[in-house]
Amino acid sequence: MRTALSSLIATSVALAVFCGEARSSSNYELHTLYRDTRMRAMGGAGIALQLDDRDALQGVFTNPAQMAGNQGIMLHYLGADIAGSLDTYTAIGDVTAAFSNFTLDSLNALMGHNIYSNLQAVGGITIPNFGVAVLADSQLGFYGENEAYPEFTVGYQTTTGIQAAWGMAIDLGSGGGGRRGASSSASGGAQRRPRRQNGPKSSGGGSAEAFSMGTATGSELRIGLGAKYLWRRGGYKDVPLTTLLSADVGQLMDLFGGWETGYGVDAGLQYVSSHGNGFSWSLASSATNIGSVNFSGTVADPVPSNLSAGGALRYSLGGISSATLTYDQAFLLTPTDWRKRSHLGAELDLPAVTIFGGYYQTYLSYGASFDLWVFRLTAASYAEELGAKAMQ
Repeated sequence: MRTALSSLIATSVALAVFCGEARSSSNYELHTLYRDTRMRAMGGAGIALQLDDRDALQGVFTNPAQMAGNQGIMLHYLGADIAGSLDTYTAIGDVTAAFSNFTLDSLNALMGHNIYSNLQAVGGITIPNFGVAVLADSQLGFYGENEAYPEFTVGYQTTTGIQAAWGMAIDLGSGGGGRRGASSSASGGAQRRPRRQNGPKSSGGGSAEAFSMGTATGSELRIGLGAKYLWRRGGYKDVPLTTLLSADVGQLMDLFGGWETGYGVDAGLQYVSSHGNGFSWSLASSATNIGSVNFSGTVADPVPSNLSAGGALRYSLGGISSATLTYDQAFLLTPTDWRKRSHLGAELDLPAVTIFGGYYQTYLSYGASFDLWVFRLTAASYAEELGAKAMQ
């Protein structure tokens, strides 16, 4: 175990050197390109989770090392997320009026509101040790502040792309010492232990939980790599008041340019320890978009690098239910309030329904998921900090 944890720490430090800082300023949202509804309901935490096959697609985007836990073949035919800020709903009349005709009155009506909407669709396939996903993400945003000297941020961003992740596991044995064997198998590691099938939730591809959920004891170190190719148009731009007043929506969209291309790489580690009585714990580190994903033109916003570290505890009760507690610190190299980096989540998995809760940057998050045979419906509420400090 000591050797594995030393490797985890050393590799995390090396990843930090390559990641660099995401941005030099802390006065912005620490927002990732993809975080599924389950993670949002769990406070945005999840890089250390021992993912079931039904949730494996999450690992393609958040921590490629989690792919080493895949046991079956599963088609994730569509994950659709619709998100919007509360201000978008409560001020919908003002939003419609402003975007129909930018005037001083219509802009003043939106002053101080955070207008944001997001439509995201993802699909893919996961097999033992590997997953590939396609992503389509569209965002609209508008934020105005300081009536004396107005400042406006307009967001119009569309991103599509394909992403792949691969992971392997090194079995450290029940004593936690040394690497055991070098041969690989369909499950990606030497002498892997049988994993308990997940009962009625295994439809569509045979969902299975991590080896730590059985009666075996032991530990393993998971290593993963990921790659992506993205197309993006637009981003979040500071637009002068004079430009807003003199432009219609079509002219405003011209400010966001055309499609640009970019590519990036991810890397991750995960250490999993099982104690045979249904209890397990894990530690993880993930570096996504190493060095930032910069696009071929000069208009599209880059995807910032994100170095994260976290841990998780999990207890399973006889295959009927399980409880999980997890905590992440994200954007570790970004100079900002540490509470803005914090993500705490909990999950209670019961037959047919899963309940989530947590803290997303000190704001309460919660949600529930319902398994309805061939699809799952998940609803979540969460908040992100816009200011330079938490609770601002």
